[in-house]
Amino acid sequence: MRCHLLVLCAALVVLGGCAPAGTGPRDPVPVGELADALRQALPAGSTARVSPADQPGMVRYDDGKGAVAMAVSVGRVPPDQADQATACPLYSQHPYARCVRHTRPDGGLAAVDQDHVQPLTPTGVERWTALSVTAAGEFVSLAEWNAADADAAPSRPHPPLTPDQLLDVAGSPRWVPLAKRLPVQPPPPTTPEFASDRILAVLRQELAPAIRLERKDTTSRGYVEATVDDGGGEGLLTVTVQQWQRPDDPDLVDLFRNARTTADGTQVTTRRQSPTADTVQEDADARTPGGLRVAVSQVNAPAFGLPATRAAPLLTVDQLTRLASALLRAVG
Repeated sequence: MRCHLLVLCAALVVLGGCAPAGTGPRDPVPVGELADALRQALPAGSTARVSPADQPGMVRYDDGKGAVAMAVSVGRVPPDQADQATACPLYSQHPYARCVRHTRPDGGLAAVDQDHVQPLTPTGVERWTALSVTAAGEFVSLAEWNAADADAAPSRPHPPLTPDQLLDVAGSPRWVPLAKRLPVQPPPPTTPEFASDRILAVLRQELAPAIRLERKDTTSRGYVEATVDDGGGEGLLTVTVQQWQRPDDPDLVDLFRNARTTADGTQVTTRRQSPTADTVQEDADARTPGGLRVAVSQVNAPAFGLPATRAAPLLTVDQLTRLASALLRAVG
């Protein structure tokens, strides 16, 4: 029987995998200590064997019921970044994921997500992930597959730990001493925050009453994604609000190179592309002279990469442009 492989990292990661090489702390937690913590955090009565493997950062995990891979990461985040650190994956890119967020007993946050290695299909190798941040900012990510590795065939129907067990293991106090030894991850650069609830309110106000809008994201800052349906099939609508620190940033200038400029200096541009043979994506982009930008995108499918569910996106290009301009006025 092949052994399970458990990939261990000691750096903050996003839901679904380890941080890229070179982004971890200068003195990572030794893999043997991570393996010991995992062994102690497993459900009571577990007979799984956990030991470091020959490859750096790898641990062998074997419960005798089918080879699987797991990945764990520990780190520290500023407590006010707990919401971002435990965010569910975006529906627009993970339409089949089942993600639930929780409040920890200590007031921290946690999330557990059931997804697939190939997120645009509901079949194939499964990857379930739990994220946990204590009230003090100790962070743990624990992921498990139902295969020996992401590219292997499934070795069992589902990953070995249930979602509740996965969440319990990620929330174990065994990880806290290890996380405390690491430096706090620096917060992202400070920028104005735009409440997603406000963005959603503007969408509901501007869209026709006959359009059914269902919010799909679980974020709270500067981004909203939703499915929209006027009876002719579901489509995806996304809104991103950004405040660029440098209005003359070459990347921002390039985005609006062919834009039209209104009397108040606002620039507006549109784009159209066909990601697949039957899907169409249309974007309306608006920015102020001060670098405040609103980008609205729509697709004639319920998520990026899925087959089309209607002949064309729901809104006309003019409607999409007016929506972007209305959002820019509302958040500006």
